[in-house]
Amino acid sequence: MADFDEMRRYSHGELYPHIYNRVGFERTAQDTILEAVQDGVRILEMSLDVNFIQFYNSGATGFIRFIQEFLDRSGASLDFRPEIGMSKNRDPAHHIRLALECVDSKRTRAGTGNLL
Repeated sequence: MADFDEMRRYSHGELYPHIYNRVGFERTAQDTILEAVQDGVRILEMSLDVNFIQFYNSGATGFIRFIQEFLDRSGASLDFRPEIGMSKNRDPAHHIRLALECVDSKRTRAGTGNLL
């Protein structure tokens, strides 16, 4: 791709229709984590867009619970270090509040001490 705008157009046109909903987000996140484990990854720093929080009625709490419960169920021996991503193309005011909810939750991945 020639530039960021071309990548964004491709993502929005081809990928978002499949992943920009709760089922698509959860499947993509789970598959990504499981593939990393199968590939022998021991530390995974994965960006999770704060905008995906909107798919959970309980907001950041539900979003964090999904990730935490999936990691616990998977039995993955993985040091998971999520990044809370925010779009450069949206007003940050709402997203900053959601990102701070994630940080303020102080949830950690069992056994790693990393903030989730």
